[in-house]
Amino acid sequence: MTNPIKAVDYPIIVTQKDDIFTFRVRELFVVEQDSDPVAGLKRTQKRISDIIADHAANDALNDLPPPETCQEPSNEQRSLKLFAVKGAIVALILVVIMAASAATFTYAIREPLRHAGQKLGHAAIAQLEKGLMEAADKELTPERREHLRLRIAKATPYLKTYVSEFRPLIEGLCPPIR
Repeated sequence: MTNPIKAVDYPIIVTQKDDIFTFRVRELFVVEQDSDPVAGLKRTQKRISDIIADHAANDALNDLPPPETCQEPSNEQRSLKLFAVKGAIVALILVVIMAASAATFTYAIREPLRHAGQKLGHAAIAQLEKGLMEAADKELTPERREHLRLRIAKATPYLKTYVSEFRPLIEGLCPPIR
């Protein structure tokens, strides 16, 4: 083997619980515990060296898993990572598109409903105006006009207070009668 594996190549994971330190090497399934961190580390490194020496003596170094730090990602791992990145980008784009679509749809639903009242009001006023014009042209005979004029004249003293309050609203709409 051109690049022999050394004990220092394998990462040692150190955890502490209470006063006990635990040293682990995942690739070699090595676990050591000690209350003295220096002694525990030396013992773990010795076990790793012994495992490597035993495998080297039996020409079985290839049977050992490579250290995690030296392990090159395989083509499958690279393509899987690339697929994950591309998938995340596509998912992000879809989320943005769906959010924009939802906002547009919400606006499209709300906006016509806001204007529906205005359109309904305009249509009702137009129909009322049309009905009044038809009534004035067809149903207001000279006798009927005189009858309405007399009734309005009778009601005028009672309506003056209301009309004076409405005058600021009506002044701009109708030119004064002379």
